[in-house]
Amino acid sequence: MGNIEFDDAAADAVIRAATDAEDELRAQASARRSAVEDAADEFTGAYAERFIESASTESTDRARLSAVLSKLVIQMNEAKVAAAAENERLDALGKWKAHEAAHRREEAMSLIAGASLPSYTMLAPKPSDVPVPRPSVHASFSPRERMRTGGELDEAGVPPIRCNCGSSR
Repeated sequence: MGNIEFDDAAADAVIRAATDAEDELRAQASARRSAVEDAADEFTGAYAERFIESASTESTDRARLSAVLSKLVIQMNEAKVAAAAENERLDALGKWKAHEAAHRREEAMSLIAGASLPSYTMLAPKPSDVPVPRPSVHASFSPRERMRTGGELDEAGVPPIRCNCGSSR
């Protein structure tokens, strides 16, 4: 029997890339937190609040993305194990079928030759006909929206433009 199509090298590349990205995201956490704290020390007003909110959102998003990548690595490893198990099952079933066919031919030939009854040989139990279930591999991430303005917005969501440029007559 044939093997299922599964690219172990591609799966390993996805695992390595996701693991490297996850490690990098986790490694950045402390340095980014320190940079935000340093920048926010002397930063005040509405834009300072947006800055702190955006930094907090980014930190949370980074942790969420790291978790998505971690789950992706687990799913890819499960897919590799399932593919190997299915290939082993298919190989065992193919070998069993070939051995069964050879045994049946041998029985038929001994009956045709008119010799004695065919010798009884115990066959190995038949491997499962049920395929190994295909695991699902899915990863999805969307960053959260960030407030990009420092204060009030008009009805269209745009900050008003203030200009102190009157003419003096």
